[in-house]
Amino acid sequence: MIDQLWNDKRLENPFWEDVIRLLPRPLGTIEKAKSLRQRLEDLANDNPQYRGRLLGLAVAGVIENRDLFPDVNFAENAGRLAAVYETEGHTWRLKDRLLFLEGLGRLDPQEGDPRFRNERWFKVSKGEVRLHYPDRDTVSATPRLGSEKQEVASFEVAWAPVTVQEYKRFVDSPDRRKPEYWDRAGKESQHIPSISPTLEERVRRQMRHPNWPVVEITRPEALAFCRWRTAHRSDHQTIRLPSEAECLLFAKMAKIEVSPRLYLGILSVRGVKSRRLGQR
Repeated sequence: MIDQLWNDKRLENPFWEDVIRLLPRPLGTIEKAKSLRQRLEDLANDNPQYRGRLLGLAVAGVIENRDLFPDVNFAENAGRLAAVYETEGHTWRLKDRLLFLEGLGRLDPQEGDPRFRNERWFKVSKGEVRLHYPDRDTVSATPRLGSEKQEVASFEVAWAPVTVQEYKRFVDSPDRRKPEYWDRAGKESQHIPSISPTLEERVRRQMRHPNWPVVEITRPEALAFCRWRTAHRSDHQTIRLPSEAECLLFAKMAKIEVSPRLYLGILSVRGVKSRRLGQR
């Protein structure tokens, strides 16, 4: 069946993703499910141009039918797939990368996407930016380039936004409610029983996509995450949110436009490592 779908080029069509994802169940046996997975992986090895899609389909079938794959070591396979992506993922089509990464984030239910197990930081060299803050009556979340110059010291920025799986470790941490992690607004929000949805609920409903950037996080909650991360470090460095000027300098270095969405995403999800101890 898989060979026929492949020869008919149906496996290249996103419409068939759900079909392949659910196919192991009606096949009925562990042996047939294993044969399906093996055939997809064989096709992936023989067709490097479509390797991301074919491996993504194989992983999706495992995720939706875990009981039919008792021989699969989820953590080991996630590590192997992450290595494949790091080596050749940049050559795949965007839709194939997205399918593959969706599976990579969910394959290991305990540790999640292996790419986020170790920290990676990029240095942004010192530079100069021009800032202009919006007028009070202007509704805008984005600092616009203007005539005011500001010098920015060098700093390091995380290679990716904070993911759902990373933020959930903070939410599940037994010391998450320590007063020193929370400013006044954050402390008050934690003690309002009627507030809905709670932080736990907002994070839990994002867990279907554990390696996506975490969203629906308030600024006090982002700050608390940074302080918690700092407290659990042994290298005496500080995790914090970037300033507006640092966001602009990073965008300038990366040659990307600072849109409201990008700016808010940087502010609300990933801190910046700095050697200036105690800085928030």
